[in-house]
Amino acid sequence: MSFLRMLKRFYSIKGNFSFDIFQYLKADHEKLQIIYANIRV
Repeated sequence: MSFLRMLKRFYSIKGNFSFDIFQYLKADHEKLQIIYANIRV
């Protein structure tokens, strides 16, 4: 029971971690696009 709980907790942390990285990369990409657009203008 405790092992299963630990496993579930690990997977939820892992899922949140990858989601955070995805959000960060997305925001970073949008920032780069804005900078690139400003340079072109």
